[in-house]
Amino acid sequence: MRNDLQHRLAEWQRAGLINAEQVTAIAAFEQAAAHHSARPYAFYALGGLGALAVAIGLISLVAANWDAIPPALKLVLDLLVGAGLAAGALRAESMGSRFVREVLVLIFFGFVLASIGLIGQIYQLGGQTHEALLLLCIITFAAMLHLRTGLGAAVWLVVLEATWLMNGYQLIDKLYHRGDEAVLFAALWFVTAQLLVLIGGAAPVRARRPALANVAWQLGAVQTLGMLGLGPQVFYARITEIPSTAPIALIVTLAVTITVITRVPALFAAIVG
Repeated sequence: MRNDLQHRLAEWQRAGLINAEQVTAIAAFEQAAAHHSARPYAFYALGGLGALAVAIGLISLVAANWDAIPPALKLVLDLLVGAGLAAGALRAESMGSRFVREVLVLIFFGFVLASIGLIGQIYQLGGQTHEALLLLCIITFAAMLHLRTGLGAAVWLVVLEATWLMNGYQLIDKLYHRGDEAVLFAALWFVTAQLLVLIGGAAPVRARRPALANVAWQLGAVQTLGMLGLGPQVFYARITEIPSTAPIALIVTLAVTITVITRVPALFAAIVG
């Protein structure tokens, strides 16, 4: 392939199509492209599997002796692991290794949740899942903004939205006791989906975080279409049991929908065809 390229470049130069500087530039570009495509991905995969095997071994060793480890030592080890993950992510950021940075940030995300559970176990703290997830999202919000890939953005947004909806449902259930909390929750979910679409369509977000914007738009659009499709069926199935808050929920959802129609025409162009 390389000899064929050199032969073609020589022919083009003799024909006067390109000059010597262009020949050198084209050859350098093709050489760099060939070097990029020849990366040892098999070596990377084997290295990743090896690191995973070592990590599983260490986790198994710690789990087998978990009860024998003093609580103070557990907290120290937890702090050291967290600091190591943060330092590794910063190091990868400075070296321009996006893949390593994304992996370490996502591991750090899960590690913080495990740390919350560890602290709760050591100090015998009460709590529920939605509370732990809310604390997780608050602690890791700044770190997760550094994610650049679609996979990282998808993981974060799904957890973030689930946390928001779970805590919203708990708040509705706590403050409102009239038997039609489900309608308010459906309205909250619909509004959340519209907010995701608005975030995904915002020009500043698309300019600075294109992967995050794409995932937010797609996630919001899919949920919107799903709720618009299932909403009428649920409504007609329970037409005789319209709760008192249904008009308020309908007004809110229509208002938000009109806002999205005005600001994000691409969504409705996609729906229409």
